[in-house]
Amino acid sequence: KQWYQRRVRGKAIQERLTKSQRRPQDNTKAFTRLMLTGRVSAALRFVGSQVSSVLPVTDAVMQELKAKHPEPDSKSHVHSLIKGPLEKKPCEPIIFENIDADLIYRVAKRTSGSAGPSGADAEMWRRILCSRQYKKK
Repeated sequence: KQWYQRRVRGKAIQERLTKSQRRPQDNTKAFTRLMLTGRVSAALRFVGSQVSSVLPVTDAVMQELKAKHPEPDSKSHVHSLIKGPLEKKPCEPIIFENIDADLIYRVAKRTSGSAGPSGADAEMWRRILCSRQYKKK
């Protein structure tokens, strides 16, 4: 009889665990926490990782897209294009003479911002550039 009661109690606990899913309030709290700590990129990744889907291509969707993305005006683009080859300007070598490990360390400590194409935000770059773990021996 005790064995049966334990089994029933165990099943009830398992059902509660499988049914407990994130509520929208939890997502809001997580997003707010990331934004308040200055991790904008992580917050945007969190929002982007939520369940979403691609809209089906219907007439209404196509009309909405065309309204948001009108055809370009051909007259305005002619003057904004660069014509011909670009001249190559040599880089001043003096600019790079003052860059050393100390400067990189100080600048890395002051970084803030979201991730770029690499996916590494400022906090990750600080960890990589300022950690003794990555220091050459």
